[in-house]
Amino acid sequence: MAEKNTEHPVLDRFREAVPRWALATNDLSKGLIQLPREIALGRAYIQPNARKYCRYLIFDVDQVGAAFAYEEHDLPNPTATLINPKNAHAHLIYELTTPVSRGEKARPKIQRWLDEIRTRMTLALQADPGFAGLIAKNPFSDRWGRILYDRTYELSYLAESLPVMPKIKGRLRAEYAALGRNCATFEHSRMFAYGIVSRCSSADSFEREVCQYARSVNDGGLPE
Repeated sequence: MAEKNTEHPVLDRFREAVPRWALATNDLSKGLIQLPREIALGRAYIQPNARKYCRYLIFDVDQVGAAFAYEEHDLPNPTATLINPKNAHAHLIYELTTPVSRGEKARPKIQRWLDEIRTRMTLALQADPGFAGLIAKNPFSDRWGRILYDRTYELSYLAESLPVMPKIKGRLRAEYAALGRNCATFEHSRMFAYGIVSRCSSADSFEREVCQYARSVNDGGLPE
């Protein structure tokens, strides 16, 4: 196998952003180990974000054709797409032009906005809602196919690119929560479905979005 080209602006920024001591591994089943940056960059999986800043939004899309999941909803091109050649699943990575602070002096409003955008992108991309985003496929590793796009994004641009999520009133949320999780999940999914049916290109895409939303509500609680 030919050695991968490591000269690219996206890779240069990625290399600089990786923490000086980063979590990394070649086998997730054997756990993560903290390694010096240059050694960590030789592993298949790596921690791209420093503890106090979020520069990269990472989405784990576990379906065939995952590398192009963003096209269905006209989302921006990922800065980096890392593809597993064995199953065509992928990590889609969006680089933020302005990293968001997550330290003690972080602004709660910006942090909440970041979390909202991450959730909405997870739904739009049909990505794994349980993926924490701590570890990403390493773009320097020969294990993955790679698509690089030299573009960074402001949060405001990503927000404007996303489909609108219907808002659900707190009273409705409380009433159905009192009836149990199944009733609450159904009611919120029903309202979500009304809001997206007109823009879905097919019955299959409509079903996938509603099912993904229902799973995220059931797994993570009712949406605010």
